[in-house]
Amino acid sequence: MKLRCMIPGWPFAALLLLVLPLVIPGKHAEAALTKTVYFPVVEVTKMVDKWAVSRRFVVREKRPNSSANGWSLAIEGDEGLFFIDIVPDSPLATNMVMHPGRQDTESCGRLFSDLLAFINRNDLQESIERKEVSGNHPENGGMPLHLLDRYGRIVVCMVIFQEGGAIQVSGFFIPESGTILTTAHDIGAVKSVAITLRDGSHLAGSILDIDTVRDLALVKPEGPVNGLSEVPWRSDIFSRGEKVFYLGCPLKRKFVTGSGRIETPRNMGGQLLWQAQMEVEPGSSGSPVFDSMGRLAGVIKGRLKNDHDQGFIIPADTVRDFLRDGRLPDRKPLKYELPVFRGLN
Repeated sequence: MKLRCMIPGWPFAALLLLVLPLVIPGKHAEAALTKTVYFPVVEVTKMVDKWAVSRRFVVREKRPNSSANGWSLAIEGDEGLFFIDIVPDSPLATNMVMHPGRQDTESCGRLFSDLLAFINRNDLQESIERKEVSGNHPENGGMPLHLLDRYGRIVVCMVIFQEGGAIQVSGFFIPESGTILTTAHDIGAVKSVAITLRDGSHLAGSILDIDTVRDLALVKPEGPVNGLSEVPWRSDIFSRGEKVFYLGCPLKRKFVTGSGRIETPRNMGGQLLWQAQMEVEPGSSGSPVFDSMGRLAGVIKGRLKNDHDQGFIIPADTVRDFLRDGRLPDRKPLKYELPVFRGLN
């Protein structure tokens, strides 16, 4: 006697419809929608997860995309199943690709537009929470207004156009020389520099000097800028837990102020850096860091790769050495003895 399958036909067909898109995600590749957003992959992945939860969608599958060092997600919502690939375009930018599953291209387009709008709103809300300069409240962690009024004008936003694309960085005027200081990493074969001042005016500029050992660079603006306040320099070391303030230009926002607290000195590659509990966003490298007395205490270098709450600061003494002596030979190492914290241990 032959055994017969007792599974009714319609549930089996429904199961196939559910599984088939997961097995063949490239079926509708010709209708894929793409967009580059200027956040690291890890941050975009978190935003997509938040968007799915807010829309009561279900993430059916989330797996690493090993070929592109990103993620591939299968998400099911009211309009059916769809797929999102999240892959790095650069360390600070991410390509998002949405593939339709069981919906038409128009429905997929609406979902993609909604996701991008969610990312933009989420980005704006985070910027409001960090207190942009236009609505800064020092009691909520931003730079004190008297420091902002005094030194805010020296900070600039810059876009450096070079072979392979453009990068956005922060920087600030050295009033004594009229030059602009920023960080050197990611600067390659530069074609031109576009400078935006806090009052909205624009200047062109050119690279004057680059020190890859200290990770500092000087930019020469094409034209004078008047009314810049000279900044006193800090020379003594930090205390653990000491509060610092910064003003810079993260991607997609300009002239954002924030604060953090010093945690520990770090010797990284022979260079002394201060590690701080502070949020550092892409584009903030080159931002000036001030202490509570308004003294220039250093320059933001960057953050840990997957932790934007751990920032690193190039000390003021390193900046002054660069301004006084110019660049170091590329292979000349820096050697520091780590300072001992004063105050709390």
